[in-house]
Amino acid sequence: MARWIIFCLFVLSEAGAANGQTAKRIHERVIPIDAYVQFAGGQGLLSFGIAATPLKRISVSFGVGYTPPAYGGILTFTGKCLYTPWSIHLNERMTLLPLSVGLHATLTHSKNIDLGWDKQRYPRNYYWWSSSLRKGPLLQMGIRYKSSQYMITPYFEFSTNDLYLVSYWENRRSLSPAEILVLGAGIGVRLNP
Repeated sequence: MARWIIFCLFVLSEAGAANGQTAKRIHERVIPIDAYVQFAGGQGLLSFGIAATPLKRISVSFGVGYTPPAYGGILTFTGKCLYTPWSIHLNERMTLLPLSVGLHATLTHSKNIDLGWDKQRYPRNYYWWSSSLRKGPLLQMGIRYKSSQYMITPYFEFSTNDLYLVSYWENRRSLSPAEILVLGAGIGVRLNP
């Protein structure tokens, strides 16, 4: 797959050069891709992924996370979409990203976690939620450092999910908002920004 993408980019760059466009213009049209690693945050103890920024303020990411057997032996697949309404340029190299808002969906796989419930044990619609699919809102904040060779963005992420939100709504007197928040921290890297 990677070879196919490289081949397509090569063909596009050659076609652009034949039409009088510079390689830099072709490069500017390529969607920026970041690699990230994240600790915790409801995506496994450690997760890795890629984030694409097809529009200036919108990013879409997909990641895979893992939690060791001592903590459940869980594999997660996460998709996120974030919108960053504004950023604050601190200087020519650093930009503060005070708030990004978005949605996430996480599919969890483990020996004891399935998409559905055991049909022999529970009648249809006994539980309204899937035991392995969580979705919900998230907030992210970070700071971006940009050099000529790379761009690094350390960030913190607060999220919750559908099951936590319903539990909070039905138990507002016994649960606090802090008890349904999940905290994660990560770092994103982009080469040749």
